[in-house]
Amino acid sequence: MKSGEAPLVFRELASSINDTGYAYRIPEIRHKKREETGLPPLPKPKTADVAKLVELTHGSKLLKR
Repeated sequence: MKSGEAPLVFRELASSINDTGYAYRIPEIRHKKREETGLPPLPKPKTADVAKLVELTHGSKLLKR
């Protein structure tokens, strides 16, 4: 890790949030299991809003390279 560079774990989280709106990628099987057990579906993140937030907070510096 270079000086001033965020640790890998933070870069991975930032990339996941930027791409999906969630801190962790949620596999399709997890969505199916929620449905099978009667849980409501997870809300769909507004990825355009997330991208704007990343831009405004300079979060792109954390994105995984």
